[in-house]
Amino acid sequence: MEKTINYFEETKKVVENFSQFDKEYFKKVEDYMRYSTILRDEDAVRELIFQLALDLRDAEKDGLTAKEFFGDNPKKMVDDLVKNSKVSSKLSIVKLFTFFITVICYGHFLGDYSSKGIVSFNVIDYLSSIVFGGIVLLVLVLFYKKSVYEFTFQKNKILNTVIYVLLALFIVGIFFLLSEFETVVTVRSLILSPMISVILALILSIVAIYISVKKILFKSFIPIIAGYFISGTLRLVINLTGVQNTFLDYLPVTVICVGILLFLKQSHIINFK
Repeated sequence: MEKTINYFEETKKVVENFSQFDKEYFKKVEDYMRYSTILRDEDAVRELIFQLALDLRDAEKDGLTAKEFFGDNPKKMVDDLVKNSKVSSKLSIVKLFTFFITVICYGHFLGDYSSKGIVSFNVIDYLSSIVFGGIVLLVLVLFYKKSVYEFTFQKNKILNTVIYVLLALFIVGIFFLLSEFETVVTVRSLILSPMISVILALILSIVAIYISVKKILFKSFIPIIAGYFISGTLRLVINLTGVQNTFLDYLPVTVICVGILLFLKQSHIINFK
């Protein structure tokens, strides 16, 4: 782990001295590479990115820009580098998939808490969330990888908007199918008390935020985690107090929307410019 952190910090130091254009260009190339190497050895990938930064620094000294250095087809260049990079061990891949399943289950838990203010456990619900959540995660990773390379390099805002709308409709469709599936197949749920729900949600949110801080790739998820926890806690307070008004009805949803927007901003999927 120390080696990976060192490569990350050293890469940052090199990139800081790039021109503004080269910084932005290299960031896109780096993001594309990171999302293309999920099943590759993390240390090897970080070392490869660091070496690319050093090569670009040398190219700048020779008067070349990042666009000139990476050529007309940077995607092919990166894909070739990724293809020749070290593959993760079987144990690392198993750990990765275990982590993804844990994330999906945690997402289901947090979504349940944010919508009801209490937590319930249902085996069928969690199994279906793993299946449908896996599909959504795969699509998001593939989409983000594609968007980093293509859409962020293009200035066609209409095309970008259409793509994002289609992605949103796809995700909504997945959640609709999930809700329909859970309606057809039902088993009894274990419902926790409000006090236990909020304590469990707080503990798991703290753990998730701590892991996200440690894992560079997942730092952008912190606003979503915080937003869903705050939303669920607000929902719990509203349910317990029995206070009803339009502002309070929409406040939990507003908090979630703010968290999602911050996530999109920090993950560079959208730019507020």
